[in-house]
Amino acid sequence: MGEARRAGGRAVRASIEINEGEMPRAPIIPEPSEFRRRAVRPLGAPLISP
Repeated sequence: MGEARRAGGRAVRASIEINEGEMPRAPIIPEPSEFRRRAVRPLGAPLISP
């Protein structure tokens, strides 16, 4: 059981590293605050307002 959990954690970390390397915009997913700030400036906050 312990080995399976460790392997799963390593797989998740590896996938995150690959995403960050291939897609530099990946940090937007774990940090929605940055996504809102970046989207609000150029678009005028159309996503936040209904």
